[in-house]
Amino acid sequence: GIKRQPFGAPFNKSDSNCIKALEQRQHYQIILFGNPLGMAGSKLTNLKNRVNMESATGVVNFDYFTTQYKENLASYPDYMVLQGHPNKWDAARLAEFAKILDYLQAQHCEFILPVEYHQALKKK
Repeated sequence: GIKRQPFGAPFNKSDSNCIKALEQRQHYQIILFGNPLGMAGSKLTNLKNRVNMESATGVVNFDYFTTQYKENLASYPDYMVLQGHPNKWDAARLAEFAKILDYLQAQHCEFILPVEYHQALKKK
């Protein structure tokens, strides 16, 4: 009975058929990193402003992240999506993630879930 609202395709690969299938299920309102070519005419909120914190899948790296963050700050003033693969993190990678969170808090970033951002957009 659990209905997820955000959807992220495996390997972030989606097409127009994926979008059509999601739209047939009204509880899906958000897609992460949807392919812009498949999004034409879609009412789904496409959260695509990704800032990498992993230099490779599962490899969290604070220095890599801060470079990505600074490079994208002007381009993504409203929101940034951080994607991670915590099932691949060991204690060292988790420590790097904690440093990222501390850094973002020091920058006065606000942390919200995709559905909260989607709801805020709908109120505008």
